[in-house]
Amino acid sequence: DTFKNLIRTSAALRAQGNFQQSIESVEAKLGELHADCRENAYLEIIYAANEGKLPEIAQKYAKLLAAIDPNIPIVKKVLG
Repeated sequence: DTFKNLIRTSAALRAQGNFQQSIESVEAKLGELHADCRENAYLEIIYAANEGKLPEIAQKYAKLLAAIDPNIPIVKKVLG
């Protein structure tokens, strides 16, 4: 499944400390993802951005995710 492979690849890049590359790998595929998968893709980007100390990227995707569900804990953490 393409989505699972995307998340696996992104998680592996995060584990290697390649946070920007992790984010870019997911961003490049966002337009191809079904809406149900996009929510998890946003989460993956937020995790990578937080770990890579990239708050502006984390905030961008937290705002997009908040429009879907403002009660997700990471959204509340990032947006305050």
